[in-house]
Amino acid sequence: MRYRKLADTDVTLSEVGFGVWTVAAGWWGEFSDDQAADLLRRALDLGVTFFDTGDTYGNGRGETILAKAFGGQRDKVVIGTKFGYDFYTNPDLNRGQRERPHDWSPKFVRFALEQSLKRLETDYIDLWMLHNPRMDAIQKDDLFALLDDLKAEGKIRAYGASLDRPSPAPSTATRRSRLASSMPSRSSSTCWNRTPAAASSRSRVSATSGSSSGYRTPRACWKASTPRRRRFRRATTAATGPAPG
Repeated sequence: MRYRKLADTDVTLSEVGFGVWTVAAGWWGEFSDDQAADLLRRALDLGVTFFDTGDTYGNGRGETILAKAFGGQRDKVVIGTKFGYDFYTNPDLNRGQRERPHDWSPKFVRFALEQSLKRLETDYIDLWMLHNPRMDAIQKDDLFALLDDLKAEGKIRAYGASLDRPSPAPSTATRRSRLASSMPSRSSSTCWNRTPAAASSRSRVSATSGSSSGYRTPRACWKASTPRRRRFRRATTAATGPAPG
C-alpha cells in the first residue's frame, strides 16, 4: 500500500480507501453489523487506513459500524465523513437514492458534527466534507468561518466537499462551462486547507472513497463575490496553476 499527505494538511492516508456506504446503506446488498465490521478490519489488515462514510448513510449506521470495527484503534485509521443532509427531521425520506434536503445553517452544522462524533465514538474527525453542496453552500462565509472554528477547536483536522453528478463525466471544456450547475464525478471529494497561514500555498486534492489521487477543480467553481473569495481564488491559482483544459 502507498500512503500520502492529504493536500497540505498533516493527515496521512492510504491511496486506496474503503467506501463504507457500500456496507451501510443497503444499496449493494445487506450486511450485518458484524459482517461489515469484519470487512473493515480486513481492509485495515491489508494496509487501508482511509475509511470514507457519511452521516446520512444508513441514517448514521456507516459511522456506528466504524466505531464497532475500530474501537481502541482510533489512532490507526483516518476517518472521512460528510454532513449537510438533514435526515433527522424525516429519517424515512431517503428510501432508495432520493436526495434529502440540505441544511447549511451554523446551528445545524454544529449539531450534525456532535452527532457524528457520538456515533463514531471519537472526539475528532480527520476529514469532514460538505455532502453534495450546491453553489449557495460554497458561497456561505458563515459556514466556512464555522469550519475554521471547528478546526481550531480540534474537532476536525481538515474539511472539504464530496461532490456528486449522476451523469457520465463530460469533457473538460464542457465541465468547466457547466460547473456552476453540475458537479464533478462522485468519487472526487475536494479538500481545502483554508487556514490563514497557508494562504500562499492553498491547494485542493481529491480524497475519495476509492483513492486520493490529485484532482484540480476548475477555478470556475469559485465565484469571487466577496474579498475573501477573491483572495482565496488568487492564492489557489498561484498554488495550482491554470485550470485544466
